[in-house]
Amino acid sequence: MVMRATLSLVALLVTAKAFASDWPQWNLWESEGRLGDNGAVVLWGKWLLVLTSGGELLVLEADAQSFSETRRYAVAETPTWAHPVPTASGILVKDEFSLALWKLTP
Repeated sequence: MVMRATLSLVALLVTAKAFASDWPQWNLWESEGRLGDNGAVVLWGKWLLVLTSGGELLVLEADAQSFSETRRYAVAETPTWAHPVPTASGILVKDEFSLALWKLTP
């Protein structure tokens, strides 16, 4: 019996272009253009949360078939370098000067 190991990766390149990789296939999808200088990616259920250093939170479908942006929010006016933290009450976002809880509404 042959077992095939699959490693899936979603990351932001140095150019801050989001991409997904599935070893041994390499490029499954990538975003168009730059998303910022830096970004943090968190898998949250069926969503990928991408927080750019420019204070934008992108919500992507965690689908290896394509770059599928569902929503984009401006969540900070100063640089963000930490990962977004999903909680039962909302999403915590740390910018240069503060920590904010963005509430989730149905």
